[in-house]
Amino acid sequence: MSRQLPTTSLPGQVVFSSGHPGQPLAFTQLSSYGATYGGLGLVKTSRRTWQVLRRSGIPVPQSQAFAPGAQSSAAAYAQRVGFPAVVSSLSGVHRRTAYDVATFKGEFVAVAERVDDQVLVHSTVPGELLRFMVQGEQVLAVTGKGHRGAIEPEDLDPSLLQLAVDAVQAIPGLDTAAVTISTRRFTDTDVRRKALVERVMRSPHLRDYAGGSTRAALRLADKLVQATAQNLGVELPPPTSPVVVRLRFTGVPDPEAFTPPLSAMITDLRNTTPLQGLTTMTDGAELHLKSTAAQIGFIITRAILGFDDAAAYMVQTMPSARIG
Repeated sequence: MSRQLPTTSLPGQVVFSSGHPGQPLAFTQLSSYGATYGGLGLVKTSRRTWQVLRRSGIPVPQSQAFAPGAQSSAAAYAQRVGFPAVVSSLSGVHRRTAYDVATFKGEFVAVAERVDDQVLVHSTVPGELLRFMVQGEQVLAVTGKGHRGAIEPEDLDPSLLQLAVDAVQAIPGLDTAAVTISTRRFTDTDVRRKALVERVMRSPHLRDYAGGSTRAALRLADKLVQATAQNLGVELPPPTSPVVVRLRFTGVPDPEAFTPPLSAMITDLRNTTPLQGLTTMTDGAELHLKSTAAQIGFIITRAILGFDDAAAYMVQTMPSARIG
């Protein structure tokens, strides 16, 4: 996934730099798919986030936090805001929906048993619960809870897509995020009255939009990289284009344990030819090879994840030449 960009890493992240100071492309490894997901942003969803959104005119739920033992007060509040009502932790985790007073008790107790602090009760819109993957001013993917079949952004009313984009832009420093919106129908045009922005998560997971498909996750990852590069004015080669690069792996606590499994993995990769043997250094290793941009991205990611307890803290790529 490096797409021939100079690459370095930070703890827990793989950072693809465009080469322009102050304009990094940041992605975090999603090990379950070997893919990446957007990792830039400053704010996680909370009632404070709703306050920020509300000041920008974004429709958000009515909400109130209750002590785990305040079930009666919480039920009375849910009746005031109207059912269905959502019960969750303050961060929005452990979400459960109560459709009437009779079911509210069980849902509240179920959440209260799983939280250490307060229980959040908030309003919602009965109908569709949609999650949007937003980057900049565009929606890259959409998924719906309990919705059969794929949902394409083109299937939704443009005003609903714009609401998701507006929610991200309302939070300072946020560029890539997952936005959860409840709406009566995803073809509604009056979204400011018939939809609520319930969550804005700063790290959208590709697996949420891929339907369990590794191939779909990789396609979405490529779409994310392409969109970000376009915004930065960076021209990327096709992922299958052969390139020649020099990779330098540093910050390795035990290079002697790191280089053998790395070398074996590279030997097994298709369309990858070492032009110089893997050289062990004091704090890592260096390698000169010809491969595709996608395979180079895989090598970088795998080196950072490590082999047993041996991993690289930083990987630098130095493109040598473009081939064919």
